[in-house]
Order: sequence, then C-alpha cells, then structure tokens
Amino acid sequence: MRLAPHTMPFARRGRTYMPEPAIPQTGASILLVEDDPALASSLAQFLSDLGYRPHIVGTVHDGWRAVQDTRPDLCLLDMNLPDGSGLDLLRRMSRQGLRIPTIVSTALPLQNLFQSDLYPSVVGWLSKPVDPDELAKSVATALG
Repeated sequence: MRLAPHTMPFARRGRTYMPEPAIPQTGASILLVEDDPALASSLAQFLSDLGYRPHIVGTVHDGWRAVQDTRPDLCLLDMNLPDGSGLDLLRRMSRQGLRIPTIVSTALPLQNLFQSDLYPSVVGWLSKPVDPDELAKSVATALG
C-alpha cells in the first residue's frame, strides 16, 4: 500500500492508505447514496481509481430517481439521509421488484436489520468511518 497524497475521511487514523493502483475492473456503475459531500466525493474518487463508475446522490428521492434512470450494477447506501432512511429506498426497490445488490454504509449499529429474508438485495454493510480496504473488498465481492 502507498500513502495517499491527501487525507480522505476514511477509517485509518492520521493518514489515509490507498491500495496499489488497481487494474480497472469491469467499469461497473455504482450508485453512491451519501449526503456528506466530502465523504461522497472521497468515496467516488476511490471507486473511480479502482475502475468503477460512481454516481453520487444525496437523498432518498434522488436515489430512487437514479435507480430508475440508470439501473446501477451496485448501490452503496447511507442509512441516515436528509429526507428519510436508506431503508425507505431499499423498501421501494423491493416493492418494484428491483434486486440491485446493495452495500449499506452507516455509523449506526444496524447490521441486525439486514436479514436476508427482509432485504434480499443487501449483500453487505460497512461501518463508518469506512475502511478503504473493506470497501474495495465488499464492492468486488458484491459485483462477483
């Protein structure tokens, strides 16, 4: 691993560690639903560096519109959003029969809510602050 030239709001103290330059992945599209602009920007840059195509939105409403318009390959979803909970977006996708693999990102201890029978599209969860290695591993696993 090499040190990033700037710090990002990831999990490591003091300095941010970035993986070695990645061989571009499939170019999979990732919908990033995150209302913290600094974190969203950092996550998007990190995912871009790994060869993915992130699209940032900051609300449940905009997340739903993006899901309908772009049909992303993966959703990285914050739970605490200005206009509701990430659960609202999960429920809406489920009601519409959309099975977009989703990784939940939250500072809250909510992993027990994501039982596979209730939210079958949830393929993983990440605690905030997000560890970049865990993010990279979770995304790669979710996209197969």
